[in-house]
Amino acid sequence: MNQVKCIFLSVPIKINLIIYVLLIPFFYVQTYSFDFDLTPMNIHFYGATVFKDKIFVYGSNGSYLLSTDFGKSWQQFSLHPYGNIFHITSYKDTLWGVLDCGIVIFSFDEGNNWFKKEITLEPDEQVYYILPTEDCLFIRSNKGVYKFDKNLQLISSIKDTLLYINNYIIYDFSENQIPTFKDGIYYSHNEIFKFKRDLLLLSGKYYRGLILIDYDLNKLDTLPTNRHIYTPNYEMINYLFPFDSVLIISTNARTIFKTEDVHSRWDFLFVDTAFLNNNDPNQWSKWPWREYQDEYFFWNNKLFMVINFASDGKYIPSELSINDFELSPIKLYFKEYIKDETDRFCDFVKFRNHFNDRSIAYVPGIYFPRVNATRYLFTKRKSFVGDSIVIIPGLYKTIIQSRDGCFNWNLTSCNAAHFPELILNDSTFIFLNRLPYYNNTSVSFDGGITFQPTELLLDTLYRRIAEVDSLGNIKNIVYENYDTVTYFAIFKQTSAFFIDSSGRGFFIGTNDDFRGYALLNFAYTTDYGKHFKFDSSLKIRTYTNQLLPPKVEKLDGKYIFPLLDYEYPAKWYHTKIYFLDTSFKKVDKIITPEFQMVNQVFPINHSHLILFTIVCDSSNPKYYQNFQIRESFDSGKTSTVLFSFDRNFDLMQYYVHNKDSIFFVVSYPHRLYLFEVKSKSLKLLYEDSVAENMLLMVISDRFYLVGKGLFLENTDRSDLTQWREGKWDYGKPNFESVIFKGNVAIAGLSDSLRPFNYYKITLKKEAPTTVENEVEKRYYTTKFWASEPYPQPAGVP
Repeated sequence: MNQVKCIFLSVPIKINLIIYVLLIPFFYVQTYSFDFDLTPMNIHFYGATVFKDKIFVYGSNGSYLLSTDFGKSWQQFSLHPYGNIFHITSYKDTLWGVLDCGIVIFSFDEGNNWFKKEITLEPDEQVYYILPTEDCLFIRSNKGVYKFDKNLQLISSIKDTLLYINNYIIYDFSENQIPTFKDGIYYSHNEIFKFKRDLLLLSGKYYRGLILIDYDLNKLDTLPTNRHIYTPNYEMINYLFPFDSVLIISTNARTIFKTEDVHSRWDFLFVDTAFLNNNDPNQWSKWPWREYQDEYFFWNNKLFMVINFASDGKYIPSELSINDFELSPIKLYFKEYIKDETDRFCDFVKFRNHFNDRSIAYVPGIYFPRVNATRYLFTKRKSFVGDSIVIIPGLYKTIIQSRDGCFNWNLTSCNAAHFPELILNDSTFIFLNRLPYYNNTSVSFDGGITFQPTELLLDTLYRRIAEVDSLGNIKNIVYENYDTVTYFAIFKQTSAFFIDSSGRGFFIGTNDDFRGYALLNFAYTTDYGKHFKFDSSLKIRTYTNQLLPPKVEKLDGKYIFPLLDYEYPAKWYHTKIYFLDTSFKKVDKIITPEFQMVNQVFPINHSHLILFTIVCDSSNPKYYQNFQIRESFDSGKTSTVLFSFDRNFDLMQYYVHNKDSIFFVVSYPHRLYLFEVKSKSLKLLYEDSVAENMLLMVISDRFYLVGKGLFLENTDRSDLTQWREGKWDYGKPNFESVIFKGNVAIAGLSDSLRPFNYYKITLKKEAPTTVENEVEKRYYTTKFWASEPYPQPAGVP
């Protein structure tokens, strides 16, 4: 991750730019591990702000994205190892922001350097919003409002049950190892609005009007809505737009008012008071039902309305319920307020073009099993650059933007796949959502800063549609050709998945749950997973299992991989080894002997294979008897045992380092082995009877053993049996998973400060140098260590 100079202050701030510049070298604090840069991959965005020529999109894990070229490219930065950045704004030449954990951040030089200071909160108190003014700062927490001077010295505070923000709007999917997120339904209830010398607030504890607090935080009062407008129907204020002399008030009934004095009567903003006025019987005769929603905003002094709704399910396979698959791409656009020259008629009309979501971006829903990630946008926290650039942030690292004034829209980023699957090079990562009945993918081409989800495009389907009259009687049957369909969510599990460096690859789903589309469990891609084409011509059958997913090998025009199969009573558990043509036109398969479950295949050529196999008990096939390494010279039809263990091991990790070195980790007890292909020798490199979830991690040819509370590094690359405890910046790390290639690893981990996330891990970026004898120095330097292409195999018996 790009480093941000961040000064943590525990003394009063003296805002003097000259002193600030001089103090930076002395107060600079790094917040990374001793040897690594750690960048969280799965973050949620909560808002966007524009400051001069920079766009900041801020969110969870103390992180934000920055664009200095108006949204063409992005960089990711971290201000703190934990906490959510819930708000960043600006006042004159200073950026201000808050993290929910009680940290105030600010920058005098456009975000190049940041100060941060922690304010005192109650144990269960969180910070949501900051409002800078000419002489002070107002900060809202979930319990009240604080007033600070510009040195962040507390002046006063006010707390009341009416100001309480209930954290029931925070949802936790941690059992799926996905970051928690905050729903946007009541996002305006977190803000502070200043109109003239008063502070105005909305609250989920007070639906019937406004909360008014004086500038000195001495008095709290309520302003019921029905004192200012005639509203026999229940209307809740959902947003305020304070201008210098006029306050604009919008409600959840789409009504919008204006006033110069919040205590006096509020007037309708629209020139025709019947427009969007549920209390006026004339509105339906003058404005037949159209698409109107209750979110307004101002852009270049013009009033707009956000229209955002979900698909009606046309992307779902025929005769299947939308509630079963919950794919709900959105359609988003703006409507502009217009009125005629006589001021007698007004309306909202569509403003240019709409954003038509084509993403397959399944995420766990709040009320449904699955929804599209693009449903969770914070449109109230969007930002604009002039009259052309629109930035809309959302959860799951989502950014929707237009760079030409809403003529064209682009899904700049969305990572709903959650789980890292493949690293193709230092900048291209593939994520795959392995939750049951999800299977959607995302790809990043910029080192995990932005992600592109798989899009609907390549599959077509005729669907029967019945036209009915007002009584529900069928008038006509039509067949409509929908241009896009997805089948990913039909399958409980991804059996095999692979994408090579050219962008070609495939997905195979399990056949456990036959829903009429079992033969469509194969799909291929030619553009890194941006689009998949489902193909029923290749018959590949497999079932759900708990084994380590097979590593797909590409050799001489074939993708080679094993899949578990089950046939009763002809065969019990066995494996089919597939040889899939890289053109995706043909597949050959070899059936291994029954009771042999081949988990991994290493092909020396198409006939000569090394097989990592679990052998089942012939009398009780569901019982795994032992673990074997076998060799075959006939593509797996028959094989002989090279190494056999007297018990069954769980294969935790399988890593091909080069054509002669295969590392693998087994559990119970945890052991790391090296199998050398040429010599057909097996070496035990490390054993730990108490370790939990031990895994190998290799970054830039440095070898590490990681796990829960485990972080060891190899001390001698010519002897991989030599390990010592490494040093970590925040306690001991807890690794849940890790993948790696070249100079990059992506690990699911947490430590004493960092919450669980999938972190990209790289060595700190400095000029390459030679390896010195004093190995201990690597703990205290940021040098990048050069090394040979591969370490020497361990020389142990």
